[in-house]
Amino acid sequence: RSDSVVVVGASEDPARIGGAPIAILQKYGFPGKIWGLNPKYATVQGVPCFPTPEALPGNVDVAIFSLAAASMKDMLPRLKARGLKGAVVFSAGFGESGAEGRALRDWLRRYARENGIAVLGPNCVGQISFATRRCLNFGNAISVLPAAEAGRIALLSQSGGVATNIWADAIFAGTKFSHMITTGNEADLGVVEFLDYLADDPQTDAVLGYIEALEDGGAFCRAAERMRRAGKPLV
Repeated sequence: RSDSVVVVGASEDPARIGGAPIAILQKYGFPGKIWGLNPKYATVQGVPCFPTPEALPGNVDVAIFSLAAASMKDMLPRLKARGLKGAVVFSAGFGESGAEGRALRDWLRRYARENGIAVLGPNCVGQISFATRRCLNFGNAISVLPAAEAGRIALLSQSGGVATNIWADAIFAGTKFSHMITTGNEADLGVVEFLDYLADDPQTDAVLGYIEALEDGGAFCRAAERMRRAGKPLV
């Protein structure tokens, strides 16, 4: 559930990584509050923008991070103090970038789990739940193509680029999706956790997936078995 979304590093330019999610949320008619967080602006793309987490006018459900990875250690605890429940991390510079990045990934995983924050990413394109119009994503195809109607198939991919390309081709072929989820480097939530969710999701009848690597093959097989028992094809 996301009643309020804040974009950390918000941009007035909808073509930038900090601007695209605001434009996409507005295009899909997200029913909750949208805020920007950037000391450069008072508004971004018509929504209120604030200089610090402490200046936000209310609690935050989800934060989208489009700043440098190093900012996470400062910003995540300050947003947690504003009630943060979930984070979508577009930023790179974690496990794929050497010892310092791996240490930052380990900190993110530990902090998130100790403080009850669900983290998608880092280094992901985000996710969209079409039925609820919750669009936490910066994909170029999502920005450019008309808003899509909700369907009954979930698209789950570790790669944001692959997911966006599959989505765009499928949309042109007439396919409709319940969700598009990209997990990136999976510091916290990964393919297994989302399969567990989708097995019970009343909006999803089947899952189309793209996987590059699995840390725990047994956990994946158990999640796939839950999909089978739910009568939902997993491709």
